[in-house]
Amino acid sequence: MGFTRSVSGVGSNEVQKRATGMRASFPRALQGLGAFALVAGLAGAADALITPVDALTTSFFGADGVGPDNLWNASGLSGSGAVEGQGHDANPLASTMWFAADQDGGLGGPTGFPPAVNTQAAVFDLGAPTALAGAWVWNFNQAGNLGRAVNQFEILVSPDANPLTATWSSVGTFALDPPCGCATEGAQFVRFDADATTRLVRFNFISAQSGNPSEFVGLSEVRFAAPSAAVVSDDFDDGNDAGWAHFTPAGAASYTFPTGGYRIQATATGSPLNPARAEAWHPETAPFGDFYASVDVVDFDPGKPQAFGLLARQNHAGPGTLDGYTLTLSTDGTFARVSV
Repeated sequence: MGFTRSVSGVGSNEVQKRATGMRASFPRALQGLGAFALVAGLAGAADALITPVDALTTSFFGADGVGPDNLWNASGLSGSGAVEGQGHDANPLASTMWFAADQDGGLGGPTGFPPAVNTQAAVFDLGAPTALAGAWVWNFNQAGNLGRAVNQFEILVSPDANPLTATWSSVGTFALDPPCGCATEGAQFVRFDADATTRLVRFNFISAQSGNPSEFVGLSEVRFAAPSAAVVSDDFDDGNDAGWAHFTPAGAASYTFPTGGYRIQATATGSPLNPARAEAWHPETAPFGDFYASVDVVDFDPGKPQAFGLLARQNHAGPGTLDGYTLTLSTDGTFARVSV
């Protein structure tokens, strides 16, 4: 799922977002060392994080104890700050994850070695009825077995408390990006809405990244997002960007705070096909739906080949693969651009 990114600058900028929904965020520097100024402020309806109180699955691999509890017990997560911004490990035994196999995980099967992917499911108990705005999902990240990660799955919800007799309503079919296989696999935000009667959430798995009809399909960790009236804001006057996550897919970057602003600089890579990019995004903006954003650009260097601005609901960050909303200023002659 998507992130949001940032720019470069000295001066003052203001950014605001509002609502409940998907990923939203800020500026992005595509190339060079720009001077873009922001004293940024972010405000909006953030979503409260919900940790399930229990999880049951159709099956699990009993030999290494990689049971359903690993889907919510934070095993394998590391990092500071909000849980949804933490990374998951790539444990070679998958002992911090869950995957389907030959043991009943509480839902009564079917089991298999490996089982058919489209017969496998996981059910999460939220502990009490609550409205939902989406889910944070860390895909299966076992080093050497990334094909076991989930590709497509359906999400269903129920007001009932017993997963064995519950009546389910589908909220949609979704797809996850492949895992990185690195020590800090990030969470992907899956956007959906469920009303305040929701007690159980079910994931019905459709396919694995390997494409094999029978597979040890699995996930690493899951959390849910409940709409909240909380406000997220930051004007960077304290001289830091605590709570923000940095993303630098190409080139080196620095994040500084001159004269009360927020400046993000990316050093040019020398490659026109893979220019330097540096971004900053706030995990709590990910569940936003409707939103608005504004930025005051007080200074930048028009002699540098660069683009900067806002990104929202960003997915698949990379050359030629970025998906989402962008509002950028560019020094290549197309000075203002909005794209989807």
